[in-house]
Amino acid sequence: MMGAFVRARNLGALVACAVLGIAIIGRCVRGADTPSGGATASQAARPIRVDRMAALARLAVIQWSRRAVDWRIGDLPSVRVAGEVLLDGEPVAGADVSVAATPDWPEVTTVVTDEHGRFDLGYQAPLPTHVVARTGSARGIREIDLAEHVAAGRVWLIVTVKPCEDRVSGRLVDREKRPLAGVPLQESIDEWEPTLVHAGHSGADGTFSLCGKAAVAGGGSLAQVVVRTREAGDVVLGPPFTVRGRVIWSDGEPVEAALVEVDPADDAAEVTARTARRGEWSVEIATGCAVLAARHRGRYARLNDPAEPDSHHGPPPHEVCGEAGDTVVAPPIVLERCKSTARGVVRVGGNPAAGLVVSIGEQQDLTDASGGFAIACAYGFVEIRGHDVADAPYLEDDGQDDFLQLDASPSPWIRGRVTLAGQPVRGATVRIGREKSIEPPSTTASGVDGSYAVQVPAGAIFISAEGPGGIRTASPERRVVLATGSSGARIDLDMGGPTSIQGSLHLEDGTAVTGQKVLLYRSPTGPVPHAEARTDGHGFFQLAPAPGRYWLEVNHWRWRLADGREQIPLTVTASGSLDLDLVVEREPESE
Repeated sequence: MMGAFVRARNLGALVACAVLGIAIIGRCVRGADTPSGGATASQAARPIRVDRMAALARLAVIQWSRRAVDWRIGDLPSVRVAGEVLLDGEPVAGADVSVAATPDWPEVTTVVTDEHGRFDLGYQAPLPTHVVARTGSARGIREIDLAEHVAAGRVWLIVTVKPCEDRVSGRLVDREKRPLAGVPLQESIDEWEPTLVHAGHSGADGTFSLCGKAAVAGGGSLAQVVVRTREAGDVVLGPPFTVRGRVIWSDGEPVEAALVEVDPADDAAEVTARTARRGEWSVEIATGCAVLAARHRGRYARLNDPAEPDSHHGPPPHEVCGEAGDTVVAPPIVLERCKSTARGVVRVGGNPAAGLVVSIGEQQDLTDASGGFAIACAYGFVEIRGHDVADAPYLEDDGQDDFLQLDASPSPWIRGRVTLAGQPVRGATVRIGREKSIEPPSTTASGVDGSYAVQVPAGAIFISAEGPGGIRTASPERRVVLATGSSGARIDLDMGGPTSIQGSLHLEDGTAVTGQKVLLYRSPTGPVPHAEARTDGHGFFQLAPAPGRYWLEVNHWRWRLADGREQIPLTVTASGSLDLDLVVEREPESE
């Protein structure tokens, strides 16, 4: 049965049926080789063939139906993370490489690349992870779900850094407008949840400037504040106040390891905490008011509103408020206990599969030696990392236990090489997006020989590549359909032929304009650029499109072409390159 899905209100009933099935098998075997079973002497002498796999399957049902739910994330093996940092395709020595983390995560790893641009972050938890590299004014972020690499136990990453497109700057001061020096700064790299990475400290005069769209300033004796403005001016920091409380089940028992989310008003930074053994938690936040919520294995509740996060029904949630130095004790946050558990077994090629990560919604478990898993409060689609599941069900947490027999096959691999003018491109970003999916495309990077390999779910996908300097594949995104159970496909990605567009960007007085994007379009009204590059420290840029007609423009809110043109029409031939000398001027200040 493909993707068998059984629901029972009584676990004992399922176990009893399994035991009865084994008993019937045994009765049939005994009856077949005794006179009372109606067999002749010659028949009794013949060996009786029993379906051993069917019997083992019934035994497995009993084993995984009893599997206990394990709440500890540490039971999933860690994954060793290593790799190299590249800038314009070349290794970068001395770059800082960090693992971004939520505020409640106690251990944050930061290392420096060696002379070959390589780094080793050691063993990391098998969770969605951001690896961030910084060097000078360049920064790169590589997002990866380490749960997909549990089986291998290690992963090699290439992190490509580029000049910063967005910066946040300002000056940190206290309430008397005195500058605050040495204040910790962190870049916020996730719009939806507080995922932070260390980004230095404020200077002696309190000033700061860091790469990214949002920064979090403060910590210790200063409450954290979020800065989202390019030029924020003076940012006032002050002492925090303390909020503490408990998270309990609806029957009054404490909830251990629940995630408490403290969401302050205004520009104060969101803070999270984990509950201790007795359900206690404590945080420090900026002066003002905040809304409290708690999560635990699929359960969610606000302080007085045990509803889903998107619910608009019921009373508004309570706020807790305080002034600097206060200690506020919040009422308990009450979570409803789980009413159901999903247990099951995973088979690959008809055999139980051990060591696979099974995910249901936000939760996951690792299959044991018999392929079994157990997840409480299961709600959402059932997925197996690195595998396609036949007839994968969608589970509701409706108080009924779910018993699953999942038949899976390894997801196909896409392999190939990225080249430019016939030569391998090292450190190119290969993007793979699923057709009709709202999820962002997954990415990987090409190696020293230009090769790449990525495992993707079966179905229709789009694939493209972007090389150093923003050079993109000569042809649009390629669409490939991968069948379930197939080994995959080889797709070589060409960044263009020997032709090129190169040039320099400078002011009228010859001053080079650095870090500026130069965009190339297929049509004068094209909404998406076909290729793009960024000027280096000397204002130089280079593009390598296929022969054809293009429109080039300089796109930045600070600069425009000095001759007044918005775009420059170009014709690229197979016989040579185009050299451009572009003079730009500052855009006038808007009133």
